[in-house]
Amino acid sequence: MYRALAALALSAAALGQPSQALAAACCGSGHGIGPVLAEGERAALSVGVGEAERFGQWSSRGEYVPQSGGGFDRELRTELGWIVRASGPLQLGVTVPMIYTFKQSGRTSSSGGGAGDITAFARYDLVASQPSRWFPGIAPTLAALVPTGLPLARSSDPLGADATGLGTGEIRPGVTIEKRWLAGFSATLLASVGFRFGYHLESGEKVSPSPRLSLLAAAGPFWDFGLSASLGLLVEREGAPSIDGRAEASAERGKTAAVLFVAYDLSAHFTALASAQLDLPVSGAGRNEPLAVTSILGVRRVWGFLD
Repeated sequence: MYRALAALALSAAALGQPSQALAAACCGSGHGIGPVLAEGERAALSVGVGEAERFGQWSSRGEYVPQSGGGFDRELRTELGWIVRASGPLQLGVTVPMIYTFKQSGRTSSSGGGAGDITAFARYDLVASQPSRWFPGIAPTLAALVPTGLPLARSSDPLGADATGLGTGEIRPGVTIEKRWLAGFSATLLASVGFRFGYHLESGEKVSPSPRLSLLAAAGPFWDFGLSASLGLLVEREGAPSIDGRAEASAERGKTAAVLFVAYDLSAHFTALASAQLDLPVSGAGRNEPLAVTSILGVRRVWGFLD
């Protein structure tokens, strides 16, 4: 059952990855948590396939604006993740995405894709999570996004459908707080702040993004036969960027979404994963961000110390 709980982190990380089809290079999201190894596991390989469908936009005043008719913005994503236990409490890993986007605006339609931005991450279990203890587990995390994808600024597509990357690197420190109870219930809080490197526009002006805060709180039951489920809320906020030292007016960004994670142990080595995210179509829940519904299916293969 604890393998299924650990596997939920794969879904959480995948939902948190920035989507170039739905985000500009100065913004986006990313928890940077990555897959997590449970007790007794020394390595894990995960594969996920997901789809994101845009259905609206939050305006600069935070108003929800539905998607206009005659257009769509749809992204397909596959992601490969690998994680190893470097030492007892230290875990290291990497995720590599492939992205393909379909877009239509009016009579113009396009599609394209390729390799996305690679993310390397680390997690240190400072305090182990034990159901018999009253206090939670605490694990500092650190992620680094490498801009290996094609940024929107270099896209040759009229709708930017071939863009797969954010166009700049990011360092994201964070912390995970976890608690399991013997009664079969778990709760997790993921918090991180992304610091993105500055970049230059085609005009030569320098853009300095503001830090982006991400908070994900989720809780739910788990069962001895290997099934786990969690329902939660994702909140992200980002200050306005500056261009050549001048703060952009009304350019703050943010989003609020409901998330669902499910994991089931198929065997001693394989776990099935499913997750969904719905950006809340409510005025005031976001600003300067697109809204999308995202679903992900995946499988995780683990190796134990005795394998």
